[in-house]
Amino acid sequence: GETFGAFEERLRQGWLPPCWSRARVDDSGLAIVDPRVDCHECSLWQGYGHHQAGVAVLRHDALDFGTLGICLAEDAVIDEEETSLLIEVADDLGLALYGIEVEIERKRANADLEASAARYRSYVDVTGQIGWVTNPDGEVEEDVPSLRTFTGQTYEEAKGVGWAKALHPDDVVPTLHAWNDSVATKSAYDIEYRMRRHDGVYRDLMARGFPVLAANGDVREWVGTCVDITERKQLQSQIAQSDRLATMGTLAAGVAHEINNPLAYVLYNLESLTDDLPKLSAALRKSLGIVGERLGNEEWSKLIGTDQELLNPAMLDDIQARFKDALQGSHRIRDVARGLGTFSRVEQNRMVPVELMHVIEVAINMAFNEIKYRAKLVKEYGQTSTVLANDGRLSQVFLNLLINAAHSVTDGD
Repeated sequence: GETFGAFEERLRQGWLPPCWSRARVDDSGLAIVDPRVDCHECSLWQGYGHHQAGVAVLRHDALDFGTLGICLAEDAVIDEEETSLLIEVADDLGLALYGIEVEIERKRANADLEASAARYRSYVDVTGQIGWVTNPDGEVEEDVPSLRTFTGQTYEEAKGVGWAKALHPDDVVPTLHAWNDSVATKSAYDIEYRMRRHDGVYRDLMARGFPVLAANGDVREWVGTCVDITERKQLQSQIAQSDRLATMGTLAAGVAHEINNPLAYVLYNLESLTDDLPKLSAALRKSLGIVGERLGNEEWSKLIGTDQELLNPAMLDDIQARFKDALQGSHRIRDVARGLGTFSRVEQNRMVPVELMHVIEVAINMAFNEIKYRAKLVKEYGQTSTVLANDGRLSQVFLNLLINAAHSVTDGD
């Protein structure tokens, strides 16, 4: 009547009775109130004049669907039994409303999935991806041109055939596990695997699919697409290799720096010894000549004994030759270390005047191990001015050219 109409209008304006909030904070979801104390602002008490009221929350699975309230006349009392019944009725209504919500949501989701499936089919036709539609068991049940192109089968040949039969043997178990999980939960999936193409070549595919549900909630069909990611994976592998090379370049720069410091001492000592040995050899020859003249070779031999061979000038000549070899090898180490330092600057954007002969020599030093067993390298340099470039990147260019040229020469040629 009019009393409840006024109460409903206040609800529509956003007002909530205090008893409702009290019921929601109570663990039982129930509030028993005395209108004379708690309901002065409520039009129901003003219209009905009841002496007691009970409010129960309509709740299920932690979801709140509303409130059930009752007003008691003078001759009625809410005792323990009435309280229990009120809570039971509220729970039953909460369960019923929950069931209605679930059904509505299921139908909405099913309609959305069917619409998505239709859009998916159109999308596949436009993009040229590999589309497919299977029954709940994963067997082809719809003719999709892109799938026929990939498998090389007619629709009649593919119909009823499980897609798992074309999987790479190593991918069967993990792929079926992922598929079964999606089937059990009726949820969309994203699976990566290798599948045999019509020419027998396995391709890396990224498959995405979702279930289309029937009215009873069962999976009616699976709809999805496969994207050929073979080239992408190859590119990722190349990028990973480049990242590793970049890291190695950074490490090489540090190693080259650490080598250069002690190498400077080695080179200084080797160079000075190489310069001093000829003087020592000449002084030794002169001394031996004087001693031989004054003592006589026979007396000299008796005095020196077995150590005479050590004072042979030819021994110093051999030592000098070995020092020269060591010096040459140290220069080679220095050149390689400098080359590593140059190549570590490949990732920098610094542009400076660069001598072409220098960067070519750096590249030759780095590539020489690839060249020396295959070919003879002839250097005929002309006169060039400096160029504005990144010396590391320019050395990389010449290194690639040299290695490619060496690899094009067959062993023995």
